[in-house]
Amino acid sequence: MFATANAEFSAQRAGYEKIFTHYYNNGTPLTDIIPLKNHTALPMNVNVSITLSSLNGFDAVSGQIDISASMYLVWSDEVIEDQYLDSFIAIGATLEVLMDYDKAWAPNIVLVNAVDTVKGIGDLSYMLRYTMVRES
Repeated sequence: MFATANAEFSAQRAGYEKIFTHYYNNGTPLTDIIPLKNHTALPMNVNVSITLSSLNGFDAVSGQIDISASMYLVWSDEVIEDQYLDSFIAIGATLEVLMDYDKAWAPNIVLVNAVDTVKGIGDLSYMLRYTMVRES
């Protein structure tokens, strides 16, 4: 049991280090560069799903609604897949690595609030989950 846990930890650590090293190449952050192999290709697909948790308030007169929700975003980091995946994941294996929100590329999500202001969603308390699958 411990050998499996150690192997899993080693693979996760290797994955984290590869992703971190790529996005902080010689101390220069690359977190604003969209991870596409070919930047002249179509825009990156980011799938978004939203789960409504609660309706906290609704005021029809002022046109305000207050909700709590969670978002789940999925995209393919082509650069990490292309350059690093073969070096630390076996064929047919899946590895999940948690990254700090500011340590890798993530899409910018903006909440446009017609009542108040425009503000970004996401801060340093969030984590990115890299699910890496090596199919062949």
